[in-house]
Amino acid sequence: MLLCGRDTGRARSAPDNSAQWQSLLPSTAQKATLRHQVLEAVVANTFEALTDYLRRGVEGRTDAVARLRATCHAYLALGHEHPEQYAVLFSRPFALPTEVDKTVDNMVGAEAFSFLIDGIRDCVAAGRSDSTQPQEDATALWVALHGYVGLRTAIPDFPWPPDDLVLDNLIDRIALLK
Repeated sequence: MLLCGRDTGRARSAPDNSAQWQSLLPSTAQKATLRHQVLEAVVANTFEALTDYLRRGVEGRTDAVARLRATCHAYLALGHEHPEQYAVLFSRPFALPTEVDKTVDNMVGAEAFSFLIDGIRDCVAAGRSDSTQPQEDATALWVALHGYVGLRTAIPDFPWPPDDLVLDNLIDRIALLK
């Protein structure tokens, strides 16, 4: 056995305390549960930040179409200005556990998503949209916004038209604005 850099010629074995030490360490299942809890908390907090970002984006706007456009512009701005936070929400390399009974009203990020649903509903109520399915149209708009943020980030040297033009086109078509 080596002791302080010298070979003592004697082999020593330490008392077997592995069971004692193992009882102090979390199990693999406990680690996985803890990891998912931490990831869920990070995602939930980041969705709260997105909600605040969207809220600030629509602040002071009373026209339904202007609010919907501001929501979409704020979403795009978050993706461009805070790509790390955006990736936590929409491009994460891990999956959170799925729950069968989730709806758009109780899912993580429901409040942020409601800006799109409510925006389209408000446009319908104001007579500015022909949407008959605001939730489905909001989902399609969300998919389009995410695709645009992702493509703008992944292919910045593409000759993109101005953001206003692209976003207005997406919003007008998907939200069925008049």
